[in-house]
Amino acid sequence: MGNCRRSGGGPVHRHGGQRCRRARSIEHRPGNERKASDMRSSTRAVLVMLSCVWVLVSPCVGSADTVGHYDSATTTPAAFANPALSARRNAYIDLQAWEGARAAELKAANPGLKILVYQNLGAMSQGLGPGGLSSSGVNYAEASSAHPDWFLKGPSGERLAFEDFKWLWAADVGNPEYQRLWAANVIRLLRSGPWDGVMMDDTNTTNRYHFNPASKVAQYPTDAAYQRAVRSMLEYVGPAIQGAGKLAIPNMGSWSEYPGTVREWLPFVSGGMDEMFVKWSKSAGQGYRGSHEWEAQVGEIATTEAMGKQFIAITQAEPGDTQGARYGWASALLAGNGHTVFMASNGHPGEETWLGDYEAELGSPTASAVAIGNGGWQRTFTNGLVVVNPTTSAVSVNFPGAYSGDGLTNATAATLGAHGALVLTRAASSTTSGGLARLASLGTGLMLTAARFQPVTGSPRVKASHHRRRRGAVRCWRVRVAAHRRHGRTTRVVCAVHRSRRARTHAPRLPLSASRRS
Repeated sequence: MGNCRRSGGGPVHRHGGQRCRRARSIEHRPGNERKASDMRSSTRAVLVMLSCVWVLVSPCVGSADTVGHYDSATTTPAAFANPALSARRNAYIDLQAWEGARAAELKAANPGLKILVYQNLGAMSQGLGPGGLSSSGVNYAEASSAHPDWFLKGPSGERLAFEDFKWLWAADVGNPEYQRLWAANVIRLLRSGPWDGVMMDDTNTTNRYHFNPASKVAQYPTDAAYQRAVRSMLEYVGPAIQGAGKLAIPNMGSWSEYPGTVREWLPFVSGGMDEMFVKWSKSAGQGYRGSHEWEAQVGEIATTEAMGKQFIAITQAEPGDTQGARYGWASALLAGNGHTVFMASNGHPGEETWLGDYEAELGSPTASAVAIGNGGWQRTFTNGLVVVNPTTSAVSVNFPGAYSGDGLTNATAATLGAHGALVLTRAASSTTSGGLARLASLGTGLMLTAARFQPVTGSPRVKASHHRRRRGAVRCWRVRVAAHRRHGRTTRVVCAVHRSRRARTHAPRLPLSASRRS
């Protein structure tokens, strides 16, 4: 992401007011959740999942309505072990400007994938990439001679390069001419390739990330002064980029320190990124936020989605740091409602940490996340449960049923260690209602093609006791599911109870779902 040093935050909405006895909840906004409003076909087939056979498991089906996946691949060349798989897994990917061919390849593998081009907003890059393209909206060479006033200056009038990235020269983002050229360059770039939008790095609320002390910046010696300059730039470039039909998503630093400032910025852009979401260090066991800041960062999701904006959560976790990656993923699941994507990153672009938890069949959320009285938080789903312990002490949790996953089998309670998390699914033996919930989840996350229904020979015929008027036979179909976004093709067996002879010769009409915005 360029500058992995951001923090973030936003309000966590509380209900009940008092800390004692009353549960607190993280604001839940329905967003794009879909309901399976009519599961019966014209033949009055009633769909039930009866011992469904998962021939192939498709990633992330259960959580598709809630939180998707993001990948930052800003190395040169872009690092993908399997580009087609990455395209199917992720809802968003960002690439360098010179990776247009790779962007087209990813789009071919998943037309629904959103690809953002990386462009630095707060600095001008010295040097160009392949094809003479720049990683910043305005390149150093464009401003060095013609516009010396576009550089931030030190106490003696010297130009300031970032102290940690010497090839990046700090820009005066409050300069209207800089803003206009930045927007013009980026819009031209976006129109030249298969880009859906831009990820604007170094959209910071403070200069402390790159200068010590931050007050050495002559034009903006205080955070408040610099924030006003950044806002003026977002007011111009955000609407300009969106007016061109593209997404404008800034990487906003120190979100939790200045939540009010970021809330004021969000109306001008398409969303926001926090690349230090709930854990700022890639090292295992290090960099966890305190519980109050954790609440604020999870609240960023609610704040952003409530405004109809996209949220990108990146948790720092080195390969093998399963706890850190799971903690970030589960934290995002507590608040996401369809406009959030997540990545566990080890700080090296393109090298994502992938967990089996991402493939848990959770279904859709049934409620907001709630505090469970001992420092932990949980959220229920139609087929799952997510629990997070943001404290530094162990937390015991009683589940609202039997759940499996993360080393548990049909468990009704568990103890989570400090900064622990669980992503669980219901016990395998689901009831009819549970099966319908799973089917509804399948319909919302995927695109089902009716032409691919195939009868299963020798399918079981059993009595359906839940039909009061007439008992029917159960017949099953093998269903080919074509994923719209991050899932590969999969085959499942779906059963339907029919009441007429005519119905037995036709496949059931499952709810057909087109793409869902992540």
